[in-house]
Amino acid sequence: MSATIHQLHNTPPIAGFIRVGHIDHKWIEERLSAGRMPYRRFVFDAAHVDKQRGLLGALKKAGHEVILDTNFAELCSVGRFNGAASVLPWANQDRPWQVEDLGGNRARFLASQMAEFAVERDVDAVLSPSQLIEVKGSGPSIDANLAEALRVALDASGGGGIALDYQVITTMNLLRDDEFRRDVAKICDQVDCENVWLRASGFDAQSTGAATKRFVENMAELHGAGKPFVGDMIGGLPAIGAAAAGAIGAICHGSGGRESFRIADYRKIPTGGGGGGKRRVFLAGLGRWVSEEQFEKIVGTKGAKSKLFCRDKGCCPQGRDDMIDEAKGHFLNQRNAQIRELSRIPEERRLDHFLAQQLGAASSLARTLSRLDYEDDKTAELVSNEKKRLFRMADSMRALGDNAIESRSLSPVFRGGGPNVAVIAGRS
Repeated sequence: MSATIHQLHNTPPIAGFIRVGHIDHKWIEERLSAGRMPYRRFVFDAAHVDKQRGLLGALKKAGHEVILDTNFAELCSVGRFNGAASVLPWANQDRPWQVEDLGGNRARFLASQMAEFAVERDVDAVLSPSQLIEVKGSGPSIDANLAEALRVALDASGGGGIALDYQVITTMNLLRDDEFRRDVAKICDQVDCENVWLRASGFDAQSTGAATKRFVENMAELHGAGKPFVGDMIGGLPAIGAAAAGAIGAICHGSGGRESFRIADYRKIPTGGGGGGKRRVFLAGLGRWVSEEQFEKIVGTKGAKSKLFCRDKGCCPQGRDDMIDEAKGHFLNQRNAQIRELSRIPEERRLDHFLAQQLGAASSLARTLSRLDYEDDKTAELVSNEKKRLFRMADSMRALGDNAIESRSLSPVFRGGGPNVAVIAGRS
């Protein structure tokens, strides 16, 4: 018996993708087994996927969509080429790949290695090998050649059913350049791909309203390619706002992070050590993460507790304790709820709904919290700055006006097994 698919107002949904971090696979597999994973699309790093084959197999069996990132950007950067991705067959052990290395036979050989890797791991789609593009020049055309070589190699290797998504990795500064956007739009139109993934350094979960407005305006020209756009490594209210305005048709981030991309991190040679493992808590009402210490200081203030604890018993039955101990699960549930809420609204009304309901509620909460009497100045400053950021974001997004709905990204089609769950209520 065929599955029945219930569409929501016949409006294309906003899709949600999760990047599987190198240590998150066991946690995701446990959530999946317990029926507590609200997402259906997952991106694996090629550098880590072989250690995560258990999760990959479980996702495939459940009919989820599995995407492979070739990690080629890492292999083209001085700060990352000698890291985890150096074990990949298409890595250069001596130095990062450079533009002059990537033509002709070399491109075809690298593409054949990636294709064989993808076919052996039975993925549903592959992100095209892309460099970090920081200046205008031949970068987009080189990446297009690599993408086309990978498409040919996939077909020749028995991977004709594996989709190819084109990947653009750049900066917000360059995205503002008219000539660069025209070049990218032309290439996106020409490349044989299903979706276009955009990772822009300078646009992330903590971006200002002005940056969000610029991102929406700059994306309009790229929509002429007629393909869905995925905002990669973004999050927070800026990502939700960009999707509401139609700049992107999907949002991708990690299970508890990777909501930002800094191209500067790829330029720096690692010096050893690493960041600490301090726990963080997601404040759904404000759409942002804070440290556990900051969380305790805020909710320890009279009047704050009742406004910040998760009241969704299906998410955090123990309230405060689950927000801390199950922070990643709380984050995914609440972010999925935001995406699902917007997906139920007709496209032409999504920006208004975002401004009035989602951003409006966050701004109102921030205003209320800013009036409380905190014991230390740092906590008071954090809350005050968040209030200013959210109110300025509302001003900037309102200034988009009707222009925000003249050009919209398409929504990605679900490519896993089973029905197209992207349009079923409750799942992104």
